[in-house]
Amino acid sequence: MKPPKVYRFYHQSETEPESASGVNKLIEEFETFFLGSGEGDFYEFLLKAVERPLIENILRRTHGNQLKAAKLLGINRNTLSSKIKKLKIEIGSFKSFHDTRRKK
Repeated sequence: MKPPKVYRFYHQSETEPESASGVNKLIEEFETFFLGSGEGDFYEFLLKAVERPLIENILRRTHGNQLKAAKLLGINRNTLSSKIKKLKIEIGSFKSFHDTRRKK
């Protein structure tokens, strides 16, 4: 199975900058909009725009399992837990019925 494009962008060598052109274009669009507004702290703005949906999507895929989600994200489970609290993400909404039943 082929890895997703973003994974390939991340793992391309620096000698192939055109491979990340889609990601760069998206960042440039955010940058143009943000800098045009005269506001500061572009990094924080971009992080807020991406972090919550990223964590929510991973939690959805792992049915709310924070350990699995943290491994997929490449961060410590405690770090993920802190981010979930900070972003006020309701973890229970990602758990499926099957995950909440005890296996005998």
